[in-house]
Amino acid sequence: NPKSLGPYFADPAILKIGQNLKFDVKFVKHNYNWEVVNLADTMIIEQVIRCGLRLRASMAALALYYLRLHLDKDKDLRLSFASTKIGCFSKRQLDYAAGDCVYPLYILQKQKQIIKERGLVSTVNLEHKVLPVLAKAELEGMKMDTHSWLKLYQNSVRKKDDAEAQLDVFFGTENYRQDDFFGESKKQKNVNYDSPDQVLNLLKLRKYDIESTDKNALILAYIEKRLPKKFVQAMLLFRMYTTRISRYGLNMLQAIEPSTNHIHTEFLQANTATGRLSSGRATGEEFGVKTQVRSGEAKRINFQNLPRLDEYRTCFVADKGYKLVVLDYSAIEPRILAQQSSDPMYVRTFKNDLDIYQEIGEEIYHEEVSKKPGRPAELRDKAK
Repeated sequence: NPKSLGPYFADPAILKIGQNLKFDVKFVKHNYNWEVVNLADTMIIEQVIRCGLRLRASMAALALYYLRLHLDKDKDLRLSFASTKIGCFSKRQLDYAAGDCVYPLYILQKQKQIIKERGLVSTVNLEHKVLPVLAKAELEGMKMDTHSWLKLYQNSVRKKDDAEAQLDVFFGTENYRQDDFFGESKKQKNVNYDSPDQVLNLLKLRKYDIESTDKNALILAYIEKRLPKKFVQAMLLFRMYTTRISRYGLNMLQAIEPSTNHIHTEFLQANTATGRLSSGRATGEEFGVKTQVRSGEAKRINFQNLPRLDEYRTCFVADKGYKLVVLDYSAIEPRILAQQSSDPMYVRTFKNDLDIYQEIGEEIYHEEVSKKPGRPAELRDKAK
């Protein structure tokens, strides 16, 4: 009876050792609503030790590195557990399951020496406290106001079409209709405004002296009167709404998990050199939604690639009976840098409760830097 194990998982006096324990924590939380505390995850420990180095931290990789053992990690063997009845497991299956329990114990003994030598004990302990929190966050996901999101998408489509029509007028582009294989007529044109090279060639044909069509180059060319305002505005709007449609459009709604009616992510908590969280499926990403997922799995949203605009962020809402509380550390990285470096300007800024980005900006640019709209705010963003 697996339910008898519940008190052991919740007992803080008992250390639970394993590999990729977030998966197991989610499994027991989802199926039995158990809380799991006091963890030691050999995968997380290895990622902390390697500090973002792109080396494998799988059970097979760690067993080979620390124990000089070649493990049987055949994919078909792993999948066979789902279709095998209790009491009918083969010796190969039992050996595999036993190895998953035993090998982390031996790997952990090797890792302990390293984390002590490198002064990483407190870091590893902190990561293990975060692990069950992330597991719960992944299970819960986040609710979306789908109606408001769809309205934003439809508005972006209209605004993109308006900008495209202005570009057509500017370049004299003719639209024509062409039947596809099924006899359906679709609008076509002989230029793709998504292609910087094509846009640049069209401008040069019209004797505009410009070497690039990226945002800054277009704005500079307008300021220097080398490009007309109506073109620059239309081009920038076209690109902005194209990005919104592709990155924050229907693909987000398609990522909603039907069983929860929420969008979900998958956190990688110790996989970067900086220690920052990353999120989404690690097998590929298209415009913020991880798309290359295994058959039968829901898409995982990159929660760190959500738009900053309020009209988009207000589409992420709390479930009935809950409140959505947003907390953020203010200038936490410079604050840590001040502590570590004892830089006089940094220390003075924080002791006097000043704006660190404003102070840095004025030190660099020797002019007004602030949150005031216009150049002061632009310089503050650059300093940040």
